[in-house]
Amino acid sequence: MKVYRKDREYLKNYPDGLVVVCPSTPGFEVENRLYGEKFLLKYGAWGFVKIGRYPDYFSLYLSSPIKKIRFFGVIENIVDPTKEDCRVENYEEYDVYSPEKKVIHLEEPLIELNDEIPFEGRPIPGRRYTTLKEFIEAETTDDLWP
Repeated sequence: MKVYRKDREYLKNYPDGLVVVCPSTPGFEVENRLYGEKFLLKYGAWGFVKIGRYPDYFSLYLSSPIKKIRFFGVIENIVDPTKEDCRVENYEEYDVYSPEKKVIHLEEPLIELNDEIPFEGRPIPGRRYTTLKEFIEAETTDDLWP
């Protein structure tokens, strides 16, 4: 997946919409399985999530020791990992996979934020939603969901 480095100011070029913030551990490998940012960069996708709302944009929060939102992308589609059009290989081998969970496919390029959003305040235990406007203007993660 192509990755461009941009400031959040650049995101003002996009129409306002719903942003899903997904938390993750930083990239590492466990028994040759990719997690975190390595998974995102390999597949241009994020899995495996239960999703009830269909956001326009995706962002990835990397937990300790990074504690920042680092990536942003436009959502192409949200698919069932069992379908042929899913980009994730060997989905059933991931311990976080279950039949009700989906995979979020992203359009290229993925944006790595120059001005990452640092963690502050309340923990981010699971996916959260915010608007693109709030995402662009946030000084910390606490500004994303008042």
